[in-house]
Amino acid sequence: MKESFGEEVKNIWETSSENLLQKLDNLKEGLKRWAGMSRINRIRRKEFLTARLLELTGAERDDINLAEMIDAKIQMNFEIEKDERYWE
Repeated sequence: MKESFGEEVKNIWETSSENLLQKLDNLKEGLKRWAGMSRINRIRRKEFLTARLLELTGAERDDINLAEMIDAKIQMNFEIEKDERYWE
């Protein structure tokens, strides 16, 4: 789901200089860290978007405000879709 996954696997694999079993173990641990950071970043992103939407909802209605609100809603929908795919 994340574009950085392939890059992360390649980076972890190439920086491990041990035997195959150790490289696989390093990959497992590295991907656990990467997944944890990705999850934290996704939570922060949703919190930011929620706060932004609340701010825009309370602001005066004009074309710029409405455009920013639409953009924030689209971004929030993408984040929700990522969560749904994760839990599937």
